[in-house]
Order: sequence, then C-alpha cells, then structure tokens
Amino acid sequence: MQNICFVNPTLVFRRPIVELARIYAEKGHKVSILFPSKGNIDTKFHFNQKLKHKNIQLLPIRSRYWLRFRFAFPDPFDLIKKTVRALQENNVLHIWEYYYPYPLLPLILRPFINKKCKLVLTTDGIVGYNYFPPERGVTTFFKIYIHTLGRVIFNLPDTCTTYTQHIRKEFPTFLRKKFKVIHTGIHLDAIKHSQKGRQRIRKEFKIKANTEVALFVGMLTERKRADIVLQAAKALPKVTFLIVGDGYLRNKLETSATNLANAIFLGKRKDVIDLYSACDVFFLPSLGEGLPGTVMEAMACGKPIVATKENGTIDLVTKDVGILVKHDGDYIKALSEALTKKFDPQKIKKQIKKFDWKKVTTTYENTYAR
Repeated sequence: MQNICFVNPTLVFRRPIVELARIYAEKGHKVSILFPSKGNIDTKFHFNQKLKHKNIQLLPIRSRYWLRFRFAFPDPFDLIKKTVRALQENNVLHIWEYYYPYPLLPLILRPFINKKCKLVLTTDGIVGYNYFPPERGVTTFFKIYIHTLGRVIFNLPDTCTTYTQHIRKEFPTFLRKKFKVIHTGIHLDAIKHSQKGRQRIRKEFKIKANTEVALFVGMLTERKRADIVLQAAKALPKVTFLIVGDGYLRNKLETSATNLANAIFLGKRKDVIDLYSACDVFFLPSLGEGLPGTVMEAMACGKPIVATKENGTIDLVTKDVGILVKHDGDYIKALSEALTKKFDPQKIKKQIKKFDWKKVTTTYENTYAR
C-alpha cells in the first residue's frame, strides 16, 4: 500500500482529486489532500461528502481569498510547513496545475526533503493555448511564463499528464512529448437516469411533464458564462432553465433574470443525479474546460449535450451525443436543434463507457508504481 498526497490548487476541490482520493482510500492506501483553505469545507458540494473516510487526511493551508484577484493567497509559513510534511510522509505526490504556489513548492523542495517521493503533475490545459483569459495581458504573460520558467517546471515531475489527446494537441510543441494522456472518470455504476428523480424534481419546481428542461451545472463565474444561459432563457420562453451552482456572480445574474420566469436558480445541490434525470438537454456554454465532469455525468444519464467546442469536450461530444458550438457561435440555435433532434440515450451512454473510473484508475496506479 502507498501513501499518496494530492495537491489541490484552489479553495474548491477538483472533482478528479476527490474521486481518486476516495477510490484509493477504499483500496486501503493512506491518502492526504494538501489544499488552500479559508475555513470550513463546504459540504453543500455533493462530491465533498466523499472525503469523509478513515484513510483520507486533509491538510489545509491557511489562506486569504482576494475576490479582486479570485485567488487564495497562502500563509507562506503554513505553506512551507504543510508541504514539507506532505513530502516527508508520502511516497507519491500528485499535483494539479502548474501556475499556483501550492503545486510549485513540492517540485522545488523535493530534492532537499525526499528524493524518493514520486511527483506526478496533471493539468487540464495550458493558458494561452487551451484557454485565453479575458483579462488584458494575462495570455501574453502566461505564454512568456511557459516558454521560460515552464521549460524548467515541466522537467521537474517524474510524469506529466493531461486529460485528452485534443488538449495535448493544442500544447506548444516542446511540451507535447512530455505529457501522457490519462482521462479522468466517473462512476458509471452510480450515475444513471432516475425516472423517480425526474418526477421529484419536476414536482418540486412545478414543471409540467411536457415542458422541456435545459440544465446548467457549474460555478457562477465569468468563465462558466451563465449569462448565456439567461440569454437562451429569454429567447426560448417555453423551455425551463435550471441553473445549479453558486459563485460571486450569482446576485448579479439573479437580478438580470428578474423578469425571466423560466430561469430558476437552485444554488448548491446534492441531488445532481436527479437533476440530470429531470432535464432534456445539458447546457454548458463555458470557456476553458478540460474534461468537464458535469458533461460526463449528464452523458451517463443519457442526456444530449450542448457545449462549447474546445479541449476535452471535443473528445466527449460526438454527433451522436450532442452539438458543439464555437465560443462566439449561436448557442440558442444549437439548443433549439438539440431539443428537436431525437438523440438515442443508449448511444450517448456508450460514448462515455471508456471514461469509467474502473478503467481509468488502473492507468493512474501504473503511473504511480513506475
């Protein structure tokens, strides 16, 4: 059995980290998660419940969140203390992302603390190649970063991984050979359409049986572009839009949706499987996605997808699964087409089978063991 530490870069736990932590804990491995924290863990996120296991230990780093920068700044002393501890107590550190201070420090300190500790670095995309932030100058900064400091950073881990072939294809040429492709996954045994759940949700929100429902699940931030969901709700008044999630834009979005009776904000929910079951199409107009877990879960429930054509979404959503839209394309037209077209739920479910955690976990285990 191994001691495995996952390094989570943000206040919100990354879904793959939570899933892998739980899987390995149940197999008997000792698992810890190093992460920035400004207080208690928000248990309203349904997947955070999975962290409650005797073999999972949480290592929070005291941090202060600055809304202006949308970034949690760590206490440097606590960061160093917890990172040294993680290196001393584990033989595998699996780090997510390359541009936060939390993941970078283990890469720098390993030669001095524990040379035998294996380091795996995972990213869902390279800023300036897979994702282009709207803030002026950020893309240019990250391109310079990648071609200077990045040439050092990406040589420090034992293994670098990303989620799909299409994501890797967009990397700068010198990085492509450094990365191997390992998908994230979902639990196909646990995620299935529930007719009972569909009826319960529709009853809760007084949605008629013949009313079509579009579902959005995600953080209410600029990158997720929930404002496009509201534009669609205005253009398609006969369709009910369920908006699941929270974030600093929620109040602004709710205010702009005051006159939209068909747009319902649900906040954070734990019954996401029932919500997938209740919808007729899953809608994700976001930017900068890697391999979006919400799309994968909706597909496991047999639901057609309308999403932005980029990165890992291209590997997921074929013509039998849904409709992909360019980032500046006509999402409303795509939604209308998706609701009109009769997608086969069985073909949608078949497409997602290769992303079952049972298959994916073995690949990660082999990576840790080498």
